[in-house]
Amino acid sequence: MPPPVLTPQESRLCRILRLFAVVYFAGALCFAIFPGLSYRIATLDGAAAALGPEALFWNVLAVAMMTP
Repeated sequence: MPPPVLTPQESRLCRILRLFAVVYFAGALCFAIFPGLSYRIATLDGAAAALGPEALFWNVLAVAMMTP
């Protein structure tokens, strides 16, 4: 069964959602490759030393999961 024909608005929405999926995947890849950079960006290089590495990891991961 072939996919249904999309309206112009649905096609535009599809392109936008694909772009956001690529951006989200790139962010996840950067977090996986450079976790230290992600920690510094998320904490603005502030009170990161006050938290242990495990707590810092879960806090940054939680913030990353809340991004649209």
